[in-house]
Amino acid sequence: MRKLRLRDGIWAAVEGIIFENFDEAVHVVDRFPVPEGWTRYWTVDFGYVHAFVLQCWAQDGDGRLYLYREIYRTGRRLEDHARQILELVTDPRPPGRPDRVRESAGCRHPRPPPVN
Repeated sequence: MRKLRLRDGIWAAVEGIIFENFDEAVHVVDRFPVPEGWTRYWTVDFGYVHAFVLQCWAQDGDGRLYLYREIYRTGRRLEDHARQILELVTDPRPPGRPDRVRESAGCRHPRPPPVN
């Protein structure tokens, strides 16, 4: 595959491969609580037949990114994804009133920075 791409100029890839140099021993770490001060990024790839993907990333002080949450699913409507995302990132119950749902739920995770 590399010879085809780099020597012959043919856009070829091994089927199903996304990251050629992925090494689980290097790129996977044990879960840990993400510090509040780390910058957050959310990436979204909309899909229905092909997967809808939401990835939540946190960036440490040295610029390393950590994937800490992911939704990867096919065959589901956008409003159902939105409902799940809101459940993951908000506190739906007002303080002291566990029997009621807030009209405007508060975000319980640091929000990603605004896009310029």
